[in-house]
Amino acid sequence: MRNKGETMKNYCDSCKVTVGVLICFFFIFGMTLKGEAANVSNVSANPNPFNLDIENTAISYDLNTSTILWLRIHNASGILKRNLVVPSDNYTENRISGSNSEVWDGTDDISDIVPDGTYPYYIDDISYAGASTTGSSPYDLVVDPSDSQNLWMTSSDNKLYKSTDSGFSWSQVIYGGSGPAYGIAISNDGQKIYVMDNGAKRLYYSTDGGINWSNYSLGWGMMSSQPYDIACNSDGTILYGVDQGTNKVYKSTNSGSSWNSGTTPPGAVQLSGIAIDPSDSNTILVADVGATRVYKSTDGGSSFTTILSSSGIGDGEFNGGNGPYQISFDTNGYYWVSDCGNHRIQQFDSNNNWVMTVGGPGSGIGDYQFNSNGVRLGIFVASFTGQQYLYVANYNHTEIKRYAYGNYASTTHIMISDLMPPAVITDLATTGMVDSNSIELTWTAPGDDGNDPGTQASSYDVRYAKAPITTDAEFLAAGQAAGEPAPSVQGTTECFAVAGLESNTVYYFAIKSLDEANTSDLSTTSPSGKTGLLFDWNIVSCPLQPVPDDSGSVFGDDAGLDCMSYWYSTWNGIDDPDYAGCWQKATTIVPGKGIFLFSNKTDDSTDASGTEITDASYTLSLNAGWNLIGNPYLTGVSLSSCDVIYNASTNTYADAVISGWIGNAVYIWNGSTYDFIQWDSAKLEPWKGYWIFFYYDLDLEIYKP
Repeated sequence: MRNKGETMKNYCDSCKVTVGVLICFFFIFGMTLKGEAANVSNVSANPNPFNLDIENTAISYDLNTSTILWLRIHNASGILKRNLVVPSDNYTENRISGSNSEVWDGTDDISDIVPDGTYPYYIDDISYAGASTTGSSPYDLVVDPSDSQNLWMTSSDNKLYKSTDSGFSWSQVIYGGSGPAYGIAISNDGQKIYVMDNGAKRLYYSTDGGINWSNYSLGWGMMSSQPYDIACNSDGTILYGVDQGTNKVYKSTNSGSSWNSGTTPPGAVQLSGIAIDPSDSNTILVADVGATRVYKSTDGGSSFTTILSSSGIGDGEFNGGNGPYQISFDTNGYYWVSDCGNHRIQQFDSNNNWVMTVGGPGSGIGDYQFNSNGVRLGIFVASFTGQQYLYVANYNHTEIKRYAYGNYASTTHIMISDLMPPAVITDLATTGMVDSNSIELTWTAPGDDGNDPGTQASSYDVRYAKAPITTDAEFLAAGQAAGEPAPSVQGTTECFAVAGLESNTVYYFAIKSLDEANTSDLSTTSPSGKTGLLFDWNIVSCPLQPVPDDSGSVFGDDAGLDCMSYWYSTWNGIDDPDYAGCWQKATTIVPGKGIFLFSNKTDDSTDASGTEITDASYTLSLNAGWNLIGNPYLTGVSLSSCDVIYNASTNTYADAVISGWIGNAVYIWNGSTYDFIQWDSAKLEPWKGYWIFFYYDLDLEIYKP
């Protein structure tokens, strides 16, 4: 269902305006909205750290009001280890106001002792804040995000109502529609209000806080249209609507003036609710009460995937065929889904994991219970002064209920003393087994808790970069390999091919081993590894003064044959520079010159015997037109650090680009096309060759890193 502007829920239906009959309803709230603090406070664990052998730890916290509460303990990898506090049901308060304390003995949910480590803990709670009698069965509601006193409600008597005193009294608003109106939405400033009128099949809207109303014809699916719910972004310009007649999701980018042709989520049966992510108006959630599904789109409704679909009465499940009815986002990426047939509302996190539930699975009249009559259960989330509130349109009990809730993540984690990470890996190495996009690594599996015999780590983290990885910061910034093997028992030799790499490229590798709570120290390869050539054409260079220097001796064994050429430009500034020049077989390999090389093997990396160039700078004399260049040094060189010499004047590379002497990029062959690299971000890597364009005969001065 909703998404209050971009910080709450949204629904739409048009209206014409007029404030009508004053209807007073009794409204009770346990606390005022403005200035409230979070219900959970003063959270701590003592002792922390603690020793499993001699003591437990007590998690203490204060509650402003009695509540339904969950307390969960995770490990450092975010895996749930212990459900320390779980309510016996979701409609009876299980923790009272005041000081509370829970004892953790360091075991998980199956009573196994957890490893030494650090353990975050989470408290999720929901508290009853009050209810408002409405006199008729509410379909849907919104709260003005800019003023908690202003509430809007559509009702089973096909009328629209507004309250300006937090629900103590209500006035009918004549908006122009005839109802029923199942969906309503509001912008963050409270000025734009949208009512989705199913009877008139029109969108009624106000742009001045409900004083004046106009309407648009929807035109969704012609006669089959059954407009049901609506959501808008924070400023009310982007709207999404669901239609039960066509089972499509429609989008408007001009406040409802026009709509696209709509998209049907896969397997849609009876779409009933929609919400917009407050942080991204292209991300929406859609409830399907008939198919027992929740769909997600991240491309503005062009396509959908199913993210929730389980039937039942358990956590994260919905009543089969009468389940997810409406949706509302809150401000932390979590969202609530009303479970119509089970008379309850469930919260999920941004990864679609169930968090907590209020109500159900049957109906009731208690503070935390609902009776949706199996047909309606509208919800809306609002945030005021940092406190989140859940509003529920309790259809059959003709009331609106309000709840305060929180998702508290501990900032001081519980620690179990004698922390012992897996042993550091000491023999990480490359094996020499390569392909054009992979390098094989090998190492000896470490033990957990240091080198405890017969133990093993729980996972590996392998990283790679084009420069040495020597610090934790460099490790985190490096690329992460995919598909690392599961650790074997200590002492086993591990082999792993890192794939997805660039051809003819030097890579450095590093590895850490992890257990459930700790990470080992860093281990790096020495020396580095190098991928093989592409099958077919490659552009290469030599960062040495090779000995011998004939092409066959330098690159022939790597390529599988001696087939290499230099390009010599003859461009005169008039003809097409792409064809102004000629290929000439490379018989001698010169550092800094790029070479076109044909290879029929990919399992050998380029190498050469020779001496490293130690000169502080190296000059490449280049012709007007296209040139093939390389890096004469064994370390990468930023193109922006090079100088350009023209008419005996030395200039920075940036000045040469601005002066129009030289092109603004280099090009490198990737096996199927050329990659364009802007000059100010280009780095000339050892062993690789690059195309570069000059408008005049110039010298390129490359400086040793």
